[in-house]
Amino acid sequence: MSPSPLAVLVAAAVLACALAPCPAQAVEVTAITLFLCDDRGVVNAAGRWNTGPIDAAWDLFVREGGALPSGTIDPAKVRWLNGRDHTVKIPLAEGTRTFAIHFDGDAPLPIAGINLFLDSRNDRPAISAFTRATSAGAAAPEPRANGASPTMGWPITDVPGAGTLTHEEEAGLWSDRVEDEAWRVALAGFRVIEPQAGGLDLVGPHAAGPSGRPDGVAQLTLAVERRVPRPAEPILWLRTAGGVTGGDPARAGELARRFGTGAAAPFSFSLGGVPSRDLLGRWERKAGSRDLGGGRTARTLAHLDPATGLEVRWEAVEHADFPAVEWTLHLKNTGSADTPLLSEILALAADLRRRPGDEYLLRHWKGTFVRRDDYEPLQTVLEPGAKLRLAPPGGRPCGQVFPYFNLEAGGEGLIIAVSWAGQWACELQRDAERGLRVTAGQETTRLVLRPGEEIRTPMIVLLPWKGGDWIDAQNLWRRWMVRHNLPRPGGKLPPVPQLAACSSHQFGEMIHADEASQKVFIDRYLEEGLKLDYWWMDAGWFVQERGWPQTGTWEVDRKRFPRGLRAVSDHAKAKGVRTIVWFEPERVAADTWLSREHPEWIIGGSGGGLLDLGNREAWTWLSDHADKLIRDEGIGLYRQDFNMDPIGHWRSKDAPDRQGMTENRHVTGYLAYWDELRRRHPDLLIDSCASGGHRNDLETLRRAVPLLRSDYIFEPVGQQCHTYGLASWFPFHGTAVSPPGAYDPYTYRSHMCPHNTGCFDVRRKDLDYESIRRLDREWRRVAPFYLGDYYPLTPYSSADDAWMAWQFHDPGSDAGVVQAFRRSRSPFFGVQLRLRGLAADAEYELEDMDAPGTRRAKGRELLEQGLRVAIEERPGARTVLYRAVVPAAR
Repeated sequence: MSPSPLAVLVAAAVLACALAPCPAQAVEVTAITLFLCDDRGVVNAAGRWNTGPIDAAWDLFVREGGALPSGTIDPAKVRWLNGRDHTVKIPLAEGTRTFAIHFDGDAPLPIAGINLFLDSRNDRPAISAFTRATSAGAAAPEPRANGASPTMGWPITDVPGAGTLTHEEEAGLWSDRVEDEAWRVALAGFRVIEPQAGGLDLVGPHAAGPSGRPDGVAQLTLAVERRVPRPAEPILWLRTAGGVTGGDPARAGELARRFGTGAAAPFSFSLGGVPSRDLLGRWERKAGSRDLGGGRTARTLAHLDPATGLEVRWEAVEHADFPAVEWTLHLKNTGSADTPLLSEILALAADLRRRPGDEYLLRHWKGTFVRRDDYEPLQTVLEPGAKLRLAPPGGRPCGQVFPYFNLEAGGEGLIIAVSWAGQWACELQRDAERGLRVTAGQETTRLVLRPGEEIRTPMIVLLPWKGGDWIDAQNLWRRWMVRHNLPRPGGKLPPVPQLAACSSHQFGEMIHADEASQKVFIDRYLEEGLKLDYWWMDAGWFVQERGWPQTGTWEVDRKRFPRGLRAVSDHAKAKGVRTIVWFEPERVAADTWLSREHPEWIIGGSGGGLLDLGNREAWTWLSDHADKLIRDEGIGLYRQDFNMDPIGHWRSKDAPDRQGMTENRHVTGYLAYWDELRRRHPDLLIDSCASGGHRNDLETLRRAVPLLRSDYIFEPVGQQCHTYGLASWFPFHGTAVSPPGAYDPYTYRSHMCPHNTGCFDVRRKDLDYESIRRLDREWRRVAPFYLGDYYPLTPYSSADDAWMAWQFHDPGSDAGVVQAFRRSRSPFFGVQLRLRGLAADAEYELEDMDAPGTRRAKGRELLEQGLRVAIEERPGARTVLYRAVVPAAR
């Protein structure tokens, strides 16, 4: 799926009448099913009828007009609307029409449902309803929309109900295509009359002839009208109020002409208990835009309340080359007194509506638990009435829950990212029909703003997609990540592959390390032909007495490093290697310089706790001190860890009318701190560690890369699972490779990713360095493809008896890699992997890294029949590189 501007990607031709005048016929009923059901609409197989074909089920016959009492109709004069094969094709024009449905059966009818299929779309109903059956003279209860799964399909299948009493050819989740006219079909009435002695006997099973038993009769009334469809509320607001044009400036004007500018904003808050939707329209409004370069445009829309001085400023960025829009909400008190209470501040508050058909499916991922199943992909179907709430447990954004989602409905979808380096929350609430409300923001906001104060919300990113499938959409996201989000120190992307090494597993992190030991390790890696980009000096290089967790005295331990870390950095630099140095400034232990000298900066005081990055004095000291250490010690990569859940510290400091303020200031201070380091050190790369991968929200990843995606390391199956899940979202990530004392190809290949950190004890001369070098060379050939498109080729599994495989493909060179893993208990010798992204008429050369020579295969063969991979050993792994040698015809 190639990127395109927002207007092109999300606009879909979904309306029945396009530019030509509408014909008299609006829509056609092509099938009807009637069925017994329970009080939730779920089908009961004891009674099911439909409008053909013959003998598929007990047939159902339709005539125009209402249900009639016994003896008022001549059976010979009935005009059935069924065809010779008992199917129907009933054209509906504008207006209201009533139909009677006759069926034969012995089952009692306490509750009955109906599904209407329109325009030959007989795989899913357009309208679904159910109601309680009544006698002929009784009043009919109102029908209820039926979204149950299963209900009865056509001719006799189980399908989900449509969950709506109204069918209209809508624009889908994110289309803004507006044409002159479309059609709306509404179920204006539906009742079911139980068979009664002496009742009409017009039909029997499989034939429009008397059976000797009275008919069951249903009465159906349909209202058809022409309408001008309204686009989804968020798209309408973005175009008419936010000014997001997506490459089509005329579109916003057309939408504004048809619908005005009164669409609900895709964010919300309450001021003094009054919802923002009742306020913003009355406030002063000012809009602006500016060109950011690189195909990006900044949009600003500010609303000012003259009474309180509250300014609500929506700041957005749209991209000309990708259908992505991002925004952040800023709230500032420009007045001279405290604002009324601000609460329920939601950066995203969007009402979506899907087309009839497939239900909403949310693809979401686990965050990190420091387990094998970190980043496991999950799926949740959001059926009518469903509510799903997602939030991390302790204030670090990727702890257990992941702030990246892919919402799909009917072959189109929306990627949603909630970027907040703190405690976020997201809720998805289904209504009874086809609507879905999505909200997201900082989990707790209930505060007043004092004069001059300003807060911000999480950043929201929306990337709509249509065409292809959800994996194509994820690759669109990955391309956007590479082009617009990965940090570029010195104006360049981090190199891929990137190799670091450390001695943490030999010296208790850095507790027992010294200058001499670090130099020895650097030299030994290079002597063995393992080219390092970075030498990694982890926790414990600083002054401490109780181990590396005693953080807070950020000075080099001169007992072990009398010439500072600079001596190691200079030694490495002379050999073409830069240094990584570990920091954890936010967590402060007792009996350290910070806790003794500045307890007022610490939430927790002299006993230790959280360094408050919302405190300007603390922020300034940290920025200056870290800057000095980076310069003085020759640090090439700044690694920041965060081994604590901060939420309790943040909330303990907030007064009842200031809930969320400490967190908000800390998060903005944290991002500003990294921005300041990058300003002072333009070539500096930052590593975003937080107990592994606990803090990898998007704004963090715009400033840093995760060199250790999880603290669950070395175990091969876990590493396979982490790559499988995380690669859908992060093009660049890293892990430690090969546990000390154990080494084999299966383990190494399980750890391959864009960045690897070697953890070998290279002081040992008896390691199999030839195998290490061979697999290092293999990784260097494979790794550049990790920035390409990603295709999982097998289902996800963390079980030891499974296979797992994936493909990375570079569409520019039409080349890539397939990696496959047979786990220790798998009974299967081989798999057939259908590749993706290839050109069907191209010819590819394939190279198995464990077999001599190469072979060739047509793209069509690899796409349709698949690549055969056999692995004899258990566990075992294979790497297959491929490239197009005969390109596709143009």
